[in-house]
Amino acid sequence: MTTSSASTPRSENQPDEHAEARRQLIALIRQPRRRASAWSLERPTDIRYEEVWNPESRMYLTEKGMWHMIERFLGEGVRLRQQTLDRPAGEKAWVCLFRLAADQPRIYVKLQMIGSRVHLRSFHYSDPR
Repeated sequence: MTTSSASTPRSENQPDEHAEARRQLIALIRQPRRRASAWSLERPTDIRYEEVWNPESRMYLTEKGMWHMIERFLGEGVRLRQQTLDRPAGEKAWVCLFRLAADQPRIYVKLQMIGSRVHLRSFHYSDPR
């Protein structure tokens, strides 16, 4: 079963310093036409959702399932941190880590907001299996 207890949640007593970014990311993710994940030299990606086992469905994730999981964990308050990118140099992205189950490795997610779109830069296991 997928549980947020396997993610890296914020403390309930701690204010969400990235609440506005979280709200914007969720709003963009909910609109499929606002999502992007294509690789380019300027904006390389590392997206391997097909390697991620979903214990709830007992199948590997699909692209749609991947976006659903990102939205779900953002909505549940997974900890966000901002990261400065190497490519394009100096631009910012949002990073989070979560687990779909306690016995699974963490999933590393990197999202970049550009205008009215959210670009998925990374989605893959963070830890060795």
